[in-house]
Amino acid sequence: MIQIKHAYEPPQPIDGTRFLVDRVWLRRLKRESLQLADWRKEVAPSDDLRRWFGHKPERWNGFLERYFTKLDADPEVWRPLLDAARPAGSALRTRRRRHLLFLPPPYDENKTKHMCMK
Repeated sequence: MIQIKHAYEPPQPIDGTRFLVDRVWLRRLKRESLQLADWRKEVAPSDDLRRWFGHKPERWNGFLERYFTKLDADPEVWRPLLDAARPAGSALRTRRRRHLLFLPPPYDENKTKHMCMK
């Protein structure tokens, strides 16, 4: 199971393996305090893509298409998150929880392959 949590929430024992999924490091927080396995900034939407989207609802479908095309082209960047989630679960941390997009396990191209948190 993958949990999506705000990065500033304190770590919990039930979090499992913890990853930061954000392009920017968090202000006022040290890496040790987050108890992270890794910082996977390349999984987060690029700055260019986020600027293009600009929170315009009419661009949402285009945003998703471009973002998932990027993820599909480079599975090595998100595969460790899925691998960590299988045995004991993972907690993904981000500054903007409402913007985090991710692939739910198991990844199945024949079903709805992406989940978005708003």
